[in-house]
Amino acid sequence: MERMRVRSTVAELPTMAKLVGGFALSAVAALMASRLEPYLPPGTRATGLIGVSAIGGMWVGWRVIGRARGRGWGAQFGIGTQAALLSLGGILLYLGALQTLRKLLFLRYDGPGEALGGLVLEAAQIGVAVLQLDVLATLFIGGVLGAMLAEAAARRFP
Repeated sequence: MERMRVRSTVAELPTMAKLVGGFALSAVAALMASRLEPYLPPGTRATGLIGVSAIGGMWVGWRVIGRARGRGWGAQFGIGTQAALLSLGGILLYLGALQTLRKLLFLRYDGPGEALGGLVLEAAQIGVAVLQLDVLATLFIGGVLGAMLAEAAARRFP
């Protein structure tokens, strides 16, 4: 016999930990995006980077940091680092997609498969270019502090 899993129909309520985690990582992602712009390769378009980073940071903070409440202070280091890496990956994919769309408009790709490969290549090239100490320090310290703030909010407002 096969087991059947039924998803809970009870909606998850917003908690203070989710709100604090979302706002904290949103601020960290926006700050990181502003520090990231000088290191971008010449000709890279960064249209709306800070806004997209803030929105993506809010979503990642809400979903990753906010759900990890009550696991203890030690676990928050890993959770903050995980959220920071997810945020950085989203930013790199966004920048890679912008570059790929620009090249796609100038007909630099022969087909959709080559364009998808170009997206990954562009994101990887930008990722290598922005591996700078101040960007990474802002990202990881901010992610861990955001997770700590969310844990404190979860303990203060259960």
